[in-house]
Amino acid sequence: MNERKIKDGLLERLLANDLDPAVRAELARTLESSEADRARLAELERDSAAFLALHPPGPLVARFEETTRRRSLFLRLAPFGLAAAATAAILLAVQWSNSLGVDRQGIQLAIYAADDAGERIVSKSVVSSDDAVRFLLESAHVGYVAVLGRDASGEIRVYYPKDGTAAPAYDPKGPMLPGVTELAPNAGREDLLGFFCPIPFDVAPIVEALRAGEPLESVLPAGTLTAKVPLQKH
Repeated sequence: MNERKIKDGLLERLLANDLDPAVRAELARTLESSEADRARLAELERDSAAFLALHPPGPLVARFEETTRRRSLFLRLAPFGLAAAATAAILLAVQWSNSLGVDRQGIQLAIYAADDAGERIVSKSVVSSDDAVRFLLESAHVGYVAVLGRDASGEIRVYYPKDGTAAPAYDPKGPMLPGVTELAPNAGREDLLGFFCPIPFDVAPIVEALRAGEPLESVLPAGTLTAKVPLQKH
């Protein structure tokens, strides 16, 4: 079998529909000529199916499993690229700003522990610093998303996107946000904050407003939906 040409990270982002159309097209061309990469992509999909069978997160994700099962190998948007990704979810309440074509039913943000224990993480749960987690966001609309954390000292951490710049595009067909991230090492309370907006937005003004203790309404675009869940870390 020929050597692989595509890293796992890109294959996972392909499955999660987290790539620009031009990049997706280039990967499709590479996959056509790379047996090793096609085999790895199929393996990631099998891992996803096995994980979902062992740890079904419930109706929230089941709808997406049914959708992705009917798609071709290149176009599937399976939300679970890693078999080790966890099984505990939090459905968060949302705060509505104002309408830009997004219905008032809002969004749902879920947090999954990236381990094999499968313990549910709930609001104000006690977790360990450096726990690995993944984020899943359900919305009926395309848009842009970010996930931040704020600890008791006021320190702000950008969990998604990892580069901490512009909010990445979100497609409701691929609700699991790419990548596994570790919670900040600081012990004590940390509020996890989710943001969804139908138009592009920068993360930096949000970080600055949180650090300064200023109202977020002054920096959030119209139509932004937000969610918060407090965790206690030891």
